[in-house]
Amino acid sequence: MHVSSLNTILQYPSFSLPLRSPPSLVIGSVLQPLELPDARDIEVDDEARRRDAEGGVFREEYAAGAEERRREEAVLEANARAARAGGGPVVDREDPPPEDDESRRRGDEGAAFGAEVAAAAEERRREELVAIRRNAQPPPPPPRASSSSQWSGHPHPVVECRTTQGNFAIEVRPDWAPLGAQRYLQLVESGFFTNNVFYRVPERSHPIVQFGLSPNVRLRREFATVIPDDPPVWERVPVRRGTLAFAGSPGPPSRSCHMWFAIEGKSYMGHDSWEPTVGVILGDGATVLDRIKPTIGINVGSIESDPTFETAFPGKYLEGKPVEWFHGCDIAWDPWIERKKYQPAPQLCPRRRNCEYTDAITKHVLFGCVVDNCAKHDTLELAKAKCDTIEACGGVVQNAPGHFEIRAGTDGAQPSPHETAWVKNGPLEHVRAS
Repeated sequence: MHVSSLNTILQYPSFSLPLRSPPSLVIGSVLQPLELPDARDIEVDDEARRRDAEGGVFREEYAAGAEERRREEAVLEANARAARAGGGPVVDREDPPPEDDESRRRGDEGAAFGAEVAAAAEERRREELVAIRRNAQPPPPPPRASSSSQWSGHPHPVVECRTTQGNFAIEVRPDWAPLGAQRYLQLVESGFFTNNVFYRVPERSHPIVQFGLSPNVRLRREFATVIPDDPPVWERVPVRRGTLAFAGSPGPPSRSCHMWFAIEGKSYMGHDSWEPTVGVILGDGATVLDRIKPTIGINVGSIESDPTFETAFPGKYLEGKPVEWFHGCDIAWDPWIERKKYQPAPQLCPRRRNCEYTDAITKHVLFGCVVDNCAKHDTLELAKAKCDTIEACGGVVQNAPGHFEIRAGTDGAQPSPHETAWVKNGPLEHVRAS
């Protein structure tokens, strides 16, 4: 779609530009668990100390009991020997006789048994602590660094972001790329950047930090729709350290919700129609980018197909991997009155049962697993029934006889001639083939 075909006019200082209505869809969707925060470590350490103390008391009580049993057995044995000898003093249990070999053997056995019990208790304690660490959720986002009053009167919108490596503010520039700037602000308004992953950080030969993977499946689908290319104002805006731009690909418009920061400027950056500059990090905030580690061995598709990425962020796949993320972003100042604000898309099927679907179509793509590796089913009815119960499910795809998968949403990719789709009602209905 070209700019000339858009149906709304965007007014911004010193220029007038056509603007398309905002998208109503989303795309598919990165992370390394952080080391536990101090509060969690303190909690775990307190638990460890408590269990250590309990274990010490248990071991002392067990040893005392074993000693008492040994004394009683010694008294009984001494009395028996005295009786067999025809009398003699009965040994007082408070004053046991000297230990013989049998007593020492039994004492050693009791001590060994007590050590085994204590070792088993210690092993259980360690396993529980490991489980606590494994199941630990990321810390809540820190409080906002400032209020909009700090930026009051700034000529352009300002977004404040909080990440696992520090905070920074971004100046958004509608005069550089109005369509891209509007989409970025809508992403911020929707909460799209809450726990959003920096999933691609190559080595410094290509110094960027790429992001756009939200654990929120609904928002991923909602922002899957691409926006038109901006006019070539961006040719006059050089890419420098801290520059913000959309990620895309050659050909038709491809900008949706994937973006990148430049760790340093390169001459080849920002000269393509799919990646015009939409903003820049203010002040020394770009130093945060230096602390984001390169992502090695991370597969974006594996992140998207991991159901725990949404239900137990950052998810099992990203556990132990070198990934950082946004805690969240907020619009701190926005003098751009004319732009189109974010409006949530309606739910796909509010009834959660007996949802309506389009007729079988073959001219569009349903992408992205929802749960259980796309949850394969033997019949269309079973697949629809499962899809009905999951709001994040966008429809059902058949790609082999007796093989029906539930999928997340639609994208602009070329359809496969081997797949037939049944699209759930709601915002995805417009993909019905004409």
